[in-house]
Amino acid sequence: MRSRSCNAACWGAGRSLAAAIGLQLYTVREEAERDLLGTLASIAEIGYAGVEFAGVPAQSSSLVATCLRDLGLRAAGVVVPMSSLIDKTAFESARAFNHAIDSPTIVFPWLDEQYRTDGEAYKRTAGLLNTFGATCRDDGLGFLYHIHGYEFAQFAGQSGLEILMECCDPDLVQLEIDTFWVEHAGENSLAIYERYADRCPYIHFKDMNNREEKRDIEVGDGIVETAGIIRAASGHGAQWFIVEQEQFDRPPMQSAAISYRNLQRLVLENS
Repeated sequence: MRSRSCNAACWGAGRSLAAAIGLQLYTVREEAERDLLGTLASIAEIGYAGVEFAGVPAQSSSLVATCLRDLGLRAAGVVVPMSSLIDKTAFESARAFNHAIDSPTIVFPWLDEQYRTDGEAYKRTAGLLNTFGATCRDDGLGFLYHIHGYEFAQFAGQSGLEILMECCDPDLVQLEIDTFWVEHAGENSLAIYERYADRCPYIHFKDMNNREEKRDIEVGDGIVETAGIIRAASGHGAQWFIVEQEQFDRPPMQSAAISYRNLQRLVLENS
């Protein structure tokens, strides 16, 4: 039975001294759609400690839970969009899936334009996120806001992210930065992580080939200061390093393997 108070355990704290390396299943979305269980087996074979689900899959939660357990994989979290948080039936399905697979958190992935038109919209959105976060907390789950880069738009001298962080209760809403999207927005992902490190138990590690083309590539092969972020994260209790990639020059599972090896090496060198 989960505790009804959402302390650090909601995000998987206390399981290890170093952050675990997981894979966001969106990286291998076509493979997962064809054969989720086989894809999970391939991810475990690479060496990943766990996965972050890109949504609630079609397979039964008991089947997925059994597969994860048999493979020795952990569920890092489940992405749940705004529509599924607002809809009570959809949220109940997401909540039940999280519990069934022993996932500690719900990840909120994206704000449609109407929720981020100006500073006042961001303040209203923060209120919504606090409500969702409180619902998750009362159910023993964490609630993470995933940064996509548009949050750095300025409104009367404040960025959307600054407004969110000012108006969101840190006990209810924490962050999952995405290093690629932070860089894509023209910001420095190490600086952003250091600013919000105490509110950022998960990090999406995605790399960028260069600042002109802005194409995401395998982690450790680009310009993102991955080593610096790892060093900073070691002092702030980061729980999961989640690999994600969306553009590929080779089969996605091969890219996932390269990213795992690179990130594992960087963790060993910088933790």
